[in-house]
Amino acid sequence: MQEHEEDMLSKFLNSPDDHKELSDADFDSQLLGSKSGSDAKLGGADIQSLLSNAFKNAGKQMEREEEVRDAVKIASHGVRVIAPLYLSIIKNIDYNDAERVQELMSNVLRTVREDSYKVSRIAYGLEDKEVPAWLHSRISGQVMDIIVSALERNNGSFESVRKSQYLEPIIEALTNGEGKGIGSTYYDNPDNPDLQIANALMMATASVMAEYQAFTYFNSDPKQVARQVSQVIKGRVIDETLVNLTSEWKLSPQERGYIGSTLLSNAGKLMASSWANNAVATLEYLQGLDANERKSVLVTGYPLDVVFDEFENFYGGLEVSAQASLELLRQPAVGKSNGLASTKRETPSPGMR
Repeated sequence: MQEHEEDMLSKFLNSPDDHKELSDADFDSQLLGSKSGSDAKLGGADIQSLLSNAFKNAGKQMEREEEVRDAVKIASHGVRVIAPLYLSIIKNIDYNDAERVQELMSNVLRTVREDSYKVSRIAYGLEDKEVPAWLHSRISGQVMDIIVSALERNNGSFESVRKSQYLEPIIEALTNGEGKGIGSTYYDNPDNPDLQIANALMMATASVMAEYQAFTYFNSDPKQVARQVSQVIKGRVIDETLVNLTSEWKLSPQERGYIGSTLLSNAGKLMASSWANNAVATLEYLQGLDANERKSVLVTGYPLDVVFDEFENFYGGLEVSAQASLELLRQPAVGKSNGLASTKRETPSPGMR
């Protein structure tokens, strides 16, 4: 399919004679088919033929233009997808190693395709051929975002070994959410503020689980870990920060959805970084234990407090930044008296927690 589109676009771009600006003689020639303007007869039959040829030629031109528009859209979409992936790969791999870069890009694109269909099969019971194109596009877009973010953290779990623990939060959310079916999810209702927040929490948890599959901290149950991570992020971001901001600034549902989604997205990245940051130190600590203590950790799993504590330190700064950003809106802009600033109480609370 891709080769077909590339050939089509190349053929169009390399055939200037078919698409150059028409002269008056060319225009007459197209209108009259093989006849020149001076040879044309304007009898009834000839006029009918003239009009028929004109519409036919115009239709062909429109078809060519439509094909080109489609090809350009496909190419543009490809750039939007491939560029972030390529940049995340060469951040940790020498771009001169073209073979390795190409191999990793192929692995990731295959993973995105296969895992997106896996989500559709498990969450919605749809076979690959039954998945609507718009749904596959949205799921694969989110899967790609997770993997690109993981690659930027030098996560090697997507290079060769096929793992999919990072999908646990997505499948869990789509399978056990408040509503079931495509129509009750963010994918079909992206403007619903509550679903925006639910989706952002799902994605934040999935980002952390991408690090889990690179290093598990010897916790063998990915579903349990995903729930634990989700609870920590939800409790800190939704139940504390967002509740306080909504109350203090009298946020509308749309504002709450936007700010909540932004906070959750960044919280997921912060916790994922905390997860990756502590992996080496944890292994070094375990090496210093005696055999029995080390065995106990390997059986029961290493406590995730070290990850959550560092996340809390990072997130505290993000929380202060969010509050400070809203404080800047306290004074309305010149000539404006409405908006978020006008809903702020005269005296802000001293803190968020």
